[in-house]
Amino acid sequence: MCLPCELFVACFFLSFYVSFFTSFFLSFFLSFFLSFFLIRYFLYIHFKCYPESSLYPTSALPPYLPFSLLHASWPASDFLKYAKIISTSEV
Repeated sequence: MCLPCELFVACFFLSFYVSFFTSFFLSFFLSFFLSFFLIRYFLYIHFKCYPESSLYPTSALPPYLPFSLLHASWPASDFLKYAKIISTSEV
């Protein structure tokens, strides 16, 4: 197991251990949000350091969805512009 994975597992269980000994609301807040940020950090670090462990090779993924097929007056067209920019940008 790689070092980022081991750190993630340790921090993940530590967050639940800490939340178990606090009040209910605080424990929910800590366990949910801390776990959320730990998962995001783990995914970023792991796939940044070990891109070959990705489920799909980057060459197999399309750079973005064919947004040109959607009409420009579609209500979420602004969101799709941002999604296209994000999906085509380098991490």
